[in-house]
Amino acid sequence: MGSKSFSSLSSRLKGAAVVLFGAVVGAMISLLAGQTIQRILFDSWQRSAPREISTDRVAVVLIDPASLATVGGWPWPRYYLARLTEQIARQKPKAIGFDMIFPENDRLNPEHFASLYPELPSSRREEIGELPTMDSMFAQTLGAAPTVLGRLGIKGDGSDPNVLLADPLVEGKPRHGRFASLRC
Repeated sequence: MGSKSFSSLSSRLKGAAVVLFGAVVGAMISLLAGQTIQRILFDSWQRSAPREISTDRVAVVLIDPASLATVGGWPWPRYYLARLTEQIARQKPKAIGFDMIFPENDRLNPEHFASLYPELPSSRREEIGELPTMDSMFAQTLGAAPTVLGRLGIKGDGSDPNVLLADPLVEGKPRHGRFASLRC
């Protein structure tokens, strides 16, 4: 091996060693630091070396005024969310993400619906009570599709608003043509 090629290889190895050392030091700082410092480090790493978006195949399904006029006011019954999820899943996405949480049972579950009509005969009330809940239908649909749900977490009993776990605000607009909107 010539001295030039050995020198080139040696300088590349030194460069790789410096990068590896920096990565190890950064990982150690991240592991040893508190959550606030970890977030600051992560954010700075994302700004300095952001992941390249390699595809334009992202679709955002918006709940727009036309959808609200068709289906009704928000929140929609889980039945409609299940049907929408099935429609999206038929297009074979890698993932379907929901940027909402579902903290309460659907207000139109059969047992609640039947209670809105006290004049229903008991036989009808029983028939309605045997129907699957909107929540269970939605859960089955979510389980059959590649879905990602938002998660809300808090420390302690949730009485102190300063301990809410929240991600930082993301601002700005995507480049023109990056997202397509679909109507329900």
